[in-house]
Amino acid sequence: MVFLTIGADELPTGAHSWMRQQLGVTLEGEKTEYVWGVIDVCMHTDFPDARLKCIIQSSQGAMIIIPREEDKLRFYVQCSPKDRISELNEDIKNKLLQRISDGLRPYKITFTQIFWYTIFSVPQKVASKFRVGPIFLAGDACHTHSPKAGQGANISMGDAHNLGKSAPEIRILSLSCTELAWKLAWVLRGWSDDSLLDTYEIERRTLAIQLIEFDKAISASLNGCEASRYSSMLHEQNLFTSGVGIRYRSQLMVEANNREVSLSDTFSLEIGTRLPPMNIVRFADWHPMDIQDLAASDGLFKIIIFSGDLQGDIESKGLREFAEHLQLLADKKQGSILFKQFTMFTVVTEYKESDIWSFIPPFLRNWRRYSEYNKPISMTYLP
Repeated sequence: MVFLTIGADELPTGAHSWMRQQLGVTLEGEKTEYVWGVIDVCMHTDFPDARLKCIIQSSQGAMIIIPREEDKLRFYVQCSPKDRISELNEDIKNKLLQRISDGLRPYKITFTQIFWYTIFSVPQKVASKFRVGPIFLAGDACHTHSPKAGQGANISMGDAHNLGKSAPEIRILSLSCTELAWKLAWVLRGWSDDSLLDTYEIERRTLAIQLIEFDKAISASLNGCEASRYSSMLHEQNLFTSGVGIRYRSQLMVEANNREVSLSDTFSLEIGTRLPPMNIVRFADWHPMDIQDLAASDGLFKIIIFSGDLQGDIESKGLREFAEHLQLLADKKQGSILFKQFTMFTVVTEYKESDIWSFIPPFLRNWRRYSEYNKPISMTYLP
C-alpha cells in the first residue's frame, strides 16, 4: 500500500495551514493593508438590483453584492485598516450592517437574518513548494489571495484536478475536493514513473503566481473605488478566471515549441491548452454533442483522430494505415497494457446522410474488444 497525503486546508485555516507548517514550507509574498468585511444576510429592500451581482461605489467605500441560494446575499464591504481585529464581536457586525445601509442610500433596507460575518485582510502569497516527497499541498494551503474574483474554489479544484481522478489505490487523508487525480493514479498503477508528479508544482505554482498578480490589480481597483476598471478587468481576463484559458508549459507533458495546429478556418488546437468547443454528432444515434463531452475525467488519455473527408483517397488511405498499425499493436502483449491507458475517437468531415460507416476501418468500429473497463476505445463522430 502506498500512502500519499494532500494538504488542502480551507479558509480560514488555509493561510495558517497545519500541514504546510509541519513540512516547513513558507508562504512567499506580502500581506496587504486592504481590510474587508464579508457578511451573509437575508433582507427586505427596495434596491432594484439586489439579486444581481453589483459593484457599488459610495462615500463609504467600495461594496460588492453577490446573490446566493435561498434569497441569501453576500456583501463584501471595504473597511479601514483600523477595523482589523483578532476576534469578532457584535460591534463589528453592526458596523458592517450600517455601512451596507449607508452605501445603498437612498434605498431602504431591513435585515431579516444574519448568517455569518467576518473581517479579513488580504494576504497575497504563494507557497515556496507545492510538493515535499509524497505530500502535496493544494488549495488555500499553497496560495492565498482575496475573494474578489471568485477564484478560491476554482483554483483549488483545479489543483485537485491537475493531480487527477480518483483510483482504488489512493487513500485520501486530507483534501478539500472529493476527486483525486489522474497523475497519482498513473504512478500508483505503474503506468508512469514519479517524475510525472513533479509536473504538478511546475504547472500549478506558475498559475498561482499569475493569479496573485491578477489579484493585486483587482484589489487595487476596488480599494481605489474604480468599479468600472474592476468590471473591465474581469471581462478582459474571463478566460483566465473561468479556467478555460489556462496554458501549461511543463516540458514533460507539453511539446516544447508550444505550436498551434489549425484544423480548419474556425477550429485550431494550441498545445498545452484546453480542447476548444466544437459541435459534433455521434454517428451511432445522431446524438448532437460538444467535442468536450468526449473528454470525460476518467484518468485516461483521449486520442481524437481528425480524419477529414474520407471520400478523398489521401485521407481514406491515411486512416486505414493508421488503423492497421493500431491493430498490430493491439495484438501484441504490450498493446494489452497500452489500450488500458486511453480511449479513442474518430472525427470525420461528412454529412450524416452519407455512407460514411463503410469508410471507417474495422478496427475503429470496434467498441469494446480492448477495453478493460468495458468502455468503447473507438467511436465515430461527425462535425
